[in-house]
Amino acid sequence: MSRSSVLASSLVLALGLGGCAAGATNVASTTGTRGDAHARCSSLSLEERSSPVLAGSADIAGTREIHELVGKQRRQVLRGMAVYVPARPGTSAPYVERLARCEAASHQGGAADTGTPLAVSGVQVDVRNSGPAYEIRLTSRDPEAAREIERRVEALVAQR
Repeated sequence: MSRSSVLASSLVLALGLGGCAAGATNVASTTGTRGDAHARCSSLSLEERSSPVLAGSADIAGTREIHELVGKQRRQVLRGMAVYVPARPGTSAPYVERLARCEAASHQGGAADTGTPLAVSGVQVDVRNSGPAYEIRLTSRDPEAAREIERRVEALVAQR
């Protein structure tokens, strides 16, 4: 095998293993194809993939809007919502982030839209520790998508 073939094979292997198992990055967009969904979900079991991260209001401890100051006037622009879910034993922020990104990618890849904010086109997911809860930040640079994220999170909370 030539040196270039070995390097190419190593690169393909490294890229193939760089999905969910590689750990969390700060923010990742979930736009993509079914292949992207498969790559994001490959390290999760079928049971983990089929359990929605934001199943209903019982899973939500609180929410808040996420704004960004833009322009010379420092105008506040809605970018999305932070959703707080209680931390469960045996979970971590990177694990919850993998679950959320997998779910979002499956919706972008053609799965049925169930009304979850994770199904909004181009949603970006970032999960952080926040005391006894996880802060799931769902954002978009697109103002229309940000409003849709807000609408869907509010609809989940209203189910109480």
